Amino acid sequence: MNGLHTTPGYHGNPQDYQYVSDFLFMWGFLERKLTKRYEQHGKSLSIRFFNSVVDNDIEENSNDKIEKAFEFYKERYGKDNAEALRIRLRFRETGSEKDAPQLCINSFENKSPSPSEKFHCVAFIATRIRNNLFHGTKELQEINEIQDLLEMTTSGLQGIAIACDLASDPPV
Repeated sequence: MNGLHTTPGYHGNPQDYQYVSDFLFMWGFLERKLTKRYEQHGKSLSIRFFNSVVDNDIEENSNDKIEKAFEFYKERYGKDNAEALRIRLRFRETGSEKDAPQLCINSFENKSPSPSEKFHCVAFIATRIRNNLFHGTKELQEINEIQDLLEMTTSGLQGIAIACDLASDPPV
């Protein structure tokens, strides 16, 4: 049997990390479909990508997956101010990420945020979660501690796929 627990030097317990695989495969699927649709070959999903390329093409109708992810993020991060959110999720202080934390906080504080605001908030936070997962040193315990975050973000990414009507695109 293969797996992390069979790796020489690994001393942790065998655990099911399916939630990490689900997140990674959903991210890869979404990235491939969107970059192909918008002929952005070689690009990756980013806050700039969601702001400039996808912005004009999302369905105004929200969906349950975006709604649930938005509410989860609101519960988790809604008490933060923009600077605290920037630090917690490691948003950059320049470029396209500069305003994203404040936009998310404004959406959380809005009594009835629009479907577009919810979409962007979920997309922005998912982007940071992906970047934070891929870059830097991680202990397995840290990944275990964010299982709920990764599961909900995977669901949010599915909601983005629905909002962008990716089912109508040719298979990749």
